[in-house]
Amino acid sequence: LTGIIVADLGTMILLESMGLNNKVVYNPETLLTNEIDFNFLSSNNILGAYIAKEITVEEVISIGKNKKYQMFMVGHGHLNMFYSKRYLLDNYSELINKANSYYTNSQTLKIVEPKRADSPFPILQDEAGTHVFRSKVMNSFPFFNDLSSVVDYFIIDTIFKDDNYGYEILKMYSNCDLNQADALKVKYDETWDEGFLNNKTYYKRKVK
Repeated sequence: LTGIIVADLGTMILLESMGLNNKVVYNPETLLTNEIDFNFLSSNNILGAYIAKEITVEEVISIGKNKKYQMFMVGHGHLNMFYSKRYLLDNYSELINKANSYYTNSQTLKIVEPKRADSPFPILQDEAGTHVFRSKVMNSFPFFNDLSSVVDYFIIDTIFKDDNYGYEILKMYSNCDLNQADALKVKYDETWDEGFLNNKTYYKRKVK
């Protein structure tokens, strides 16, 4: 056992009481967006933390240059953009009077909006609730050389994919092969973008 990924600080405190805090990897999904937040748990002697998936490559590099433990980053895959602890697919199946056993843990379902029919959103219901993912696969290929200087663990998220996909994506990043990237997009019928790495997130306050 080399690491334990946790999202709840209560779990981290429990592991610390068991002498396992040096194996803790904190992953709160969207919270660690700057150097101060990222390093907040450094005094707890944990292994490392995941940076948020919604920050730019400049912000990633800035945090990485000032990190006090190991940095984990989701660099490739479908990003989770919505979560509910409710079983929304079961609720839908009840509405249309169908048995709901089909929907749980199925990785082939998608939501299609009429206005964005060409961008289906993968949806997954499991024992934790319901998850909706971005339609495009986020990739860090254009920034990989810069990121590799600061990121300790580059995560290839293979949800909805098999092991062969993960292996081929790993080779692409290892070889920095643009031709391989284009071939993989065609082979797996995927549309890739750079997620938020090239697009700063803004929150607009509504003025009354």
